[in-house]
Amino acid sequence: MKKMIASLGLISFLATPSASAAGLPYPDLDTYFGNFEAVYQMAEAGVFTGYPDGTFAGSANINRAELSKVLVLASGVMEEDVAACAEGATKTFSDVPEDWYTDYVYCAQAKAWINGDDGASTFRPADDVKVAEGFKMILESQVGTPPQIYWDTYWYDPYVNYLAEQVQIVQNSPGYYFFTYISGYVGTLDDVMNRGAVAELLYRNSIYYPGAVAITDQSAGYYENLGEDFSFIGEYYGFSIAHAPLLGVDPEDVYVFVHNYAGAYNEYYTSYEFYYPTADGSGEEGRNSIFSVEVYSPEYADWSPDADLSNYIEDSSGRWITFSCAQEVAEELEDIRSQACNDGLEGLGLESMNPAD
Repeated sequence: MKKMIASLGLISFLATPSASAAGLPYPDLDTYFGNFEAVYQMAEAGVFTGYPDGTFAGSANINRAELSKVLVLASGVMEEDVAACAEGATKTFSDVPEDWYTDYVYCAQAKAWINGDDGASTFRPADDVKVAEGFKMILESQVGTPPQIYWDTYWYDPYVNYLAEQVQIVQNSPGYYFFTYISGYVGTLDDVMNRGAVAELLYRNSIYYPGAVAITDQSAGYYENLGEDFSFIGEYYGFSIAHAPLLGVDPEDVYVFVHNYAGAYNEYYTSYEFYYPTADGSGEEGRNSIFSVEVYSPEYADWSPDADLSNYIEDSSGRWITFSCAQEVAEELEDIRSQACNDGLEGLGLESMNPAD
């Protein structure tokens, strides 16, 4: 199947949501919670256009020819320049005939992102992309070859080690890779990579991917240490917190990670997850989630008009703001969770920055 893909380049990633946004770009996007923001940004950038039925199909496999096209266009090469880019390749692949993908494959070769099979002149364009291959092809196209410090025994080591050191992937058990923060399963290195994982890795290696941000970083908001508590004014996020407990935790170690930033503006929801460190380094990346501030769009299908609105705040755009707490936390963090969560909205002093009239 030919998949027509246009590109606005990485510079177009992280399109800023607005109150007038049209909604989900794919009808199945809300089923891919973990990769929601990555897929949304890919749609905004035109890197993926989806299937004829309008769906994104994030769990579908992607083959090597298709990934070549995605990488070329996502790197900023415009459609009209692909053929000229391909002229710089050696064009030695015996299994790449003249077809819709030919120029994309050879443009990727010209840029040294791909080199085919060792000891052979084949590229295997119809083969599904394995996770290890995807790590290499995506990183080569977006950030280049990792430095020598990441190299080890196997050809894929520099790419796996780089992604792990950049806190993009983690092994929850040996050999099984997950994305950090979203707990999305990537697979073993020999598994097939799906479209959602490709979108996630491209987004995470764009210059606009924020990752987890310390509350003391002004790009997150305005933080004030109140001694035992901290206050947080997230003008960019649309809410403020008057008093969340610190209990001796270094504020530099308190992070917020935004899930689905575009969601609350596009018929879905956004979750702002606050992390604290764990003393023994347990938990994902040595941190445990304590509470999340959640912002729901008025159109979100799972929103119930019969919900207890005493735990929600409505803002001027009709979005609903509330918070939820982690069910399981490390023992030394139990008091933080208790103080932050047991007293409802007043426990945090949660308020909208754009209150409803």
